[in-house]
Amino acid sequence: MFATLRARLPHIGRGPRLLVAATCVLLALSSAFGGGTGATHDARRKGTGLAAGLPAGVVAAAVTLDDPSGAELVHDGDRVDILESARPADLVEPDTAPVLGVATAVRHALVLRVLADRGDGTAALVLAVDRPTAVRLTRDRSTQVFTAVVVPP
Repeated sequence: MFATLRARLPHIGRGPRLLVAATCVLLALSSAFGGGTGATHDARRKGTGLAAGLPAGVVAAAVTLDDPSGAELVHDGDRVDILESARPADLVEPDTAPVLGVATAVRHALVLRVLADRGDGTAALVLAVDRPTAVRLTRDRSTQVFTAVVVPP
């Protein structure tokens, strides 16, 4: 690559030639590792772009977290377990509500996107899960409270 640049740019001194060569290498690396314009990067993180490259049978599903501070611990690319418990019927007097059981709804799911505090007191995680799990999470949204726990990769 450097020999090609030297042949194409004979009138430029050694210093500027190295600068041009280094710039070419950095651009090639940026392109190879997903670099691009902000618009391209954002397009990959929204809509069908989130599901691009997922294995067959895996979908992108949003899980609403009732405590937005939980989403602050999670980053795109993390692995999480999603814990669930029944939504208390009496949210006005939480101290008098019975202690409810907690179960693991999803294990070791890949976080595709974190949607931190959406302005309504909730946050959401977009996870890569199989379709039956996505259906169950969507179905149980009104009766369950979901919490994310970051797990090692």
